[in-house]
Amino acid sequence: MQFDLSEDQVFNAYKKLKHYFFYDSTTLFVRKKIADFENELFLEADDISSVKRKLKFKVSDCLEKILSKSDYLYKNIDLNILPKKIKENKTDIVTNSSKEAFEIEIEKMNFYLDAPVEIHILSVLWVMFAGRYLDNNLRDFNYANKLNLDIDEDDKPQENLKLYKPYFVQYQQWRDDAIKKAEDLLNEKRNVTILSLDIKEYYHSIRLNLESMVDTLDSCIKGYYRYKGEYLLSEALDLSRKLTAALHEIHIVYYENLKKYRKDSDRKVDPANCSLPIGLVSSGLLANYYLADLDSHIIQKINPAFYGRYVDDLMFVFSDLDNHVKPNVVSPTVSFIYDNFVKKGIMDICPKNDLANSVFFKNPEDKNCEFIHAKNDINISNFDFKSYADIGLDREELISRLAHSIDFRIRVKEGFEKQHSQSREDNIGGNLLTIQNEKIVLHYFNWKESRAVLNIFKKRLEQQRSEFRFLPDEDEINDEFDEQAFSLRYNDSENKFRSIQDYSENKYGASKFLAKKIFALSYGDIEEDKTTDKQILTFFTEATALNFYSLWEKVATYFVLQGRTDHLINFKRNIEFAIKKIKIGENAASIVEEKLTTDLSKFLDVSISISLVLNPALKFGFLNESEKSWLIDIKKTVAVIRKSNLFRSSLISLPGINYTSYLFNDDSLLENDYNKFTRKSKHSNHENATYADFDYENNFYNGEEINTRLALLAPNYIPFHEVNILKIINTVSNLDEDSLNEKLAPKPYNLKTDTPSQNSVSKFDILDIDKINSIPDLAFIDYYKINYSWKTRYQSDEKRFYLKQKYFSIKMNEELKSGLRSFKVTIEGEHDEDFSNDRIDKRIAIANIKVDTDNINKSIEGFPNLKRARRKTVFKLLNEADRLDADMTVFPEVSTPYSWLRLLAERSHKRYMGIVAGLEHWVNNKGVALNLMVTILPFKVHEYKTSLIKIRLKNHYSHAEKHLLKGYRLLLPEELSKSYQMSYDLFHWRKSYFSVYNCFELADIYHRSLFKSKVDFIIASEYNQDTSYFSDIAGAWVRDVHTYFIQVNSSHFGDSRLIQPAKSYEKDLIQVKGGINSVILVGNLEIEKIRKFQLVEYHLQKDFIETGKYSFKPTPPDFNRANVRARINNSQFFPSDII
Repeated sequence: MQFDLSEDQVFNAYKKLKHYFFYDSTTLFVRKKIADFENELFLEADDISSVKRKLKFKVSDCLEKILSKSDYLYKNIDLNILPKKIKENKTDIVTNSSKEAFEIEIEKMNFYLDAPVEIHILSVLWVMFAGRYLDNNLRDFNYANKLNLDIDEDDKPQENLKLYKPYFVQYQQWRDDAIKKAEDLLNEKRNVTILSLDIKEYYHSIRLNLESMVDTLDSCIKGYYRYKGEYLLSEALDLSRKLTAALHEIHIVYYENLKKYRKDSDRKVDPANCSLPIGLVSSGLLANYYLADLDSHIIQKINPAFYGRYVDDLMFVFSDLDNHVKPNVVSPTVSFIYDNFVKKGIMDICPKNDLANSVFFKNPEDKNCEFIHAKNDINISNFDFKSYADIGLDREELISRLAHSIDFRIRVKEGFEKQHSQSREDNIGGNLLTIQNEKIVLHYFNWKESRAVLNIFKKRLEQQRSEFRFLPDEDEINDEFDEQAFSLRYNDSENKFRSIQDYSENKYGASKFLAKKIFALSYGDIEEDKTTDKQILTFFTEATALNFYSLWEKVATYFVLQGRTDHLINFKRNIEFAIKKIKIGENAASIVEEKLTTDLSKFLDVSISISLVLNPALKFGFLNESEKSWLIDIKKTVAVIRKSNLFRSSLISLPGINYTSYLFNDDSLLENDYNKFTRKSKHSNHENATYADFDYENNFYNGEEINTRLALLAPNYIPFHEVNILKIINTVSNLDEDSLNEKLAPKPYNLKTDTPSQNSVSKFDILDIDKINSIPDLAFIDYYKINYSWKTRYQSDEKRFYLKQKYFSIKMNEELKSGLRSFKVTIEGEHDEDFSNDRIDKRIAIANIKVDTDNINKSIEGFPNLKRARRKTVFKLLNEADRLDADMTVFPEVSTPYSWLRLLAERSHKRYMGIVAGLEHWVNNKGVALNLMVTILPFKVHEYKTSLIKIRLKNHYSHAEKHLLKGYRLLLPEELSKSYQMSYDLFHWRKSYFSVYNCFELADIYHRSLFKSKVDFIIASEYNQDTSYFSDIAGAWVRDVHTYFIQVNSSHFGDSRLIQPAKSYEKDLIQVKGGINSVILVGNLEIEKIRKFQLVEYHLQKDFIETGKYSFKPTPPDFNRANVRARINNSQFFPSDII
């Protein structure tokens, strides 16, 4: 059979699939399947074309087998069963042991598709080449599973990772839009009603015949290609029909498996009308399409002020429906839905039993009879309440309970005529979708009354959003666990112990706790935390452990980060003990219990395997024979998942190392000593590295080069700053005399066949730049290889060159005397609406923090202090700078462990804040002690935020610094090469120009004069006790260069300050010293104001000063006003004016 897709298109679908499940934590089974698939299919693939060719063959073969109606699907499709709802063990006492039970009954289950990866790829291809045409018919009311496909000029989905818009973004927007509309109406002095509905078991209740959709798809495609040519139309129709036919067969086999596991499997249902497979990518789009008619009917017949649907959750906002909200009725919610939905033909009212039917309808046999709203009108003539009164239920309470037993059913597709019926075509769902009464939420707000409920809800939403905006405080996290992981319910005042009615476990709180702990641990040394360990092990037991199975991987990751394999094994045993207690409810077939326990055990194994990827070398002790055998199997799975990169790569200590051949060994990805990652191996060609290529003496691999296969199969977009850090580590950790002087040289480079190396540059790249200053340019080659080399349209040096112009440029200016160089570093990027980055004036945060001598020594000795207390201080300072809306935060010299470069880069791009910091001395593999100043500047390209990380080697080590380092017998950079050229950077970022100096460099009078008239501010990061001398330098410099001056020193030395070129009493905008606590101080730089002052001649400046318009001192002689004009215009300087 001819398959009308290219290898590139099939591979694009595979990349989208892998990307989708990389972020979906609910379906770890599919992750493992993808990892196994890659390990089997691509292990021997040695180039891009080989990978794509093999994949195309596998998918084509799968499609042919499906369309030939062979037994392929029946042999290869099954279901994975996981718990959805566990029966609560209710007692009449409040006890912390109530969850312990002889057995754990599972009331409801989720049934996930268990199918080969090829079937999942076909599902994605259906979305790309068939389903996307349906999307044009879907309205804006739908918020979930919204397509995010970019279509190229050939009307084909572009080669990228996008498929659906991120679910968490869409969910927030859905919720926020509803609340905003309600607030707007209240502000307009209109009463508001908010209604929330939930469809019961939506995916399983759907009855969809894909064969019957072919005509609809054909019509959509014909409309799309109306003016695009007959050939394109014929090709699109043929492909859509083939993929739809295949998807239809998949649905049938899934549905038949579903019935096999349900107790009602003997029901006769048309197999062509199937439910949607949970876990299949295409089901999201089809779930939206299935309710498209409902969406239209709601707008046409009800027309609420707001209507939004998130999969099966419906939210409405109505205005001025006062007469429909009836408090003096049996059930206000039932009455409201009856009046606004049933009467208008959107839903049918469906009492669950004959009793409710007889009580609320005067003539239950008449389908057109009215529902009885008023309590006094209830038909009770033939009903005896006495038996219920004997057990404490009065008449009113009984009627209320009966009212809550009433469900509603949505009329879908052909069923929009009135259907007052209690029957169901089968117990799985039928053609009517059920709205559960107990999940209906109705709120009514009078515009004259308090809005407390809305305000509190909004406040909680904001608190949830900010939970992960700021870096966590670990001490507070520990204190908050019980409060976050458990919810108490009161029946009276919260101040009374006897008011505690019940408690329940809080999944969101537990998940948040684990996420914060994991994040913090990823940036520090292992420290014993008995309190947290005990809390987690106690919490995840019995029914709670099963109920929160989606958190197992997080728990395992926490223990892996802690290095506590003993706790990991105890956690595993707790889960296994709970699994053995499982009992299935009456609504399931007998084979389900065995299947459920098996699948839960497999899910546990995959969860632990994914966590162990971070450190497979962890040692396990005190295992029984069964567990020893289990561990052998687990480590095999770990190796496979590791090579697929389907794990928490955000936690690895060196970003990007997972795309080098280092990934092929079993060493830790959590190592904080960056030097160990790049110790030289026995072989220089790592492209097809095997275990024989590793240096067993050092146990680390020289993963300097990006591995082509790993880059090609990357499951996610790799931001530039991660590759930037990787290139920094590779360069610095092995820097010696040869590499210090090494320059870029031209060499042809082919993205298809070559692996980037330090010399892999083309005629489009900048030449004659030393190795340290060339790091960002070289990093971009690797960045491009990972994210673009698999795309057919980007496989050229020219494409890479022009793309890089959207990111940044580093250009060397003219050489000065003594070989001194200046580099112009321009950050490009685009406007980001989430941050006020358009402002020219800058808000600068100064970190007043003590630089401890002991920490300096520990870093030199190779054991930097990464403990919790220090981590907490840095987290606090970065959070405070963020809260104060700082554009840039500046830390002192040698104040930050170099392994926290990742932390600074993450905060920079996530909070869109520039960061300047002095790294602690980095003693590399060659024994060279490097004092590096790092400048991290965020920017945005398209929808991605990232940062440029520019390191600069200190030009002048101080005498005391040399004395200390030589005492440890370390080499200084100046001793490696007498010909090494010193350099400084002139940064152009967000309409401002600045440079950064490192402490003793300020003492060089010639170096201080480099950027006269070219900068808006200068940053001096220091660790200096001679504050009097440097204070004099600062006072003179700010006048001589006429610029703002930011000086940040260790707090115990003091004189951290923000200075402007003004009179003495107005010069210091900030000046601080001392304090036992570390703090952030923020000052504003009025850049626009000082530029306007600098632009005019001396005599006008004097006039402005005398009239009080400006408080600045006049500019010095020979101040180049053409450079001022260039800064005002946000443009480049004239070549002759650069230096």
